[in-house]
Amino acid sequence: MTSPHAVVCASCGRETRQPVAGTCGVCANGGFLPSESRELRVLGPDTLKRCLRCHEQKPLDEFDEDMRRRDWRVSDCRECRQRYAAAYRTQRRSRQEAR
Repeated sequence: MTSPHAVVCASCGRETRQPVAGTCGVCANGGFLPSESRELRVLGPDTLKRCLRCHEQKPLDEFDEDMRRRDWRVSDCRECRQRYAAAYRTQRRSRQEAR
């Protein structure tokens, strides 16, 4: 049963509600499902990135995703972000107690 708002993709014939230039999201995305990670398609699975806090080269999976960035990854690794967040929480607590 087809939805009254569905459009058939011109490329693959799938039903879609939000066509992009007459094609479904998968065809507009180069044949990749949206759940497939972009950096594996663009940069490759073995790509390294340098953390701006510890200056170490690490694999992409050690960086959180950020869709606003060109490589879809934040600039500092998870370990450094966790260390920074813990230090910030401690500092904030001590300021709260001083009031």
